[in-house]
Amino acid sequence: MRIILALCLILLISVPCFALEDSGARRFVTGQKTVTSAGTGEPLSDDTSTFYRITISPLPSNTSSVYVARAAEQNDSSFGYALTKSADTVVLPITTISTISIDVVKSGEGVSWIGLIR
Repeated sequence: MRIILALCLILLISVPCFALEDSGARRFVTGQKTVTSAGTGEPLSDDTSTFYRITISPLPSNTSSVYVARAAEQNDSSFGYALTKSADTVVLPITTISTISIDVVKSGEGVSWIGLIR
């Protein structure tokens, strides 16, 4: 535990550090999702694991905004949470990744994500 906290302080990373033994999480998974057609929200992933929390960031190569929302909502500039630059990150305490969808302004752009599995 002390080593994990020390590494977080030393690295000064912008993504929250999680002590796996404290959260009950067993492992983590990562992924990337690009949206084929701008204006059409797509599920972040079809992974069926039960998550503890998920961190989502836009891909560094993006040139425009990415919108994150519940899969049941339309993802465009009037719905969802906008991630506008590669330093933006959203952490969601959500258990089912398929309930998250993303949309983009420019086709082919997207996000990377990391999730802690319970």
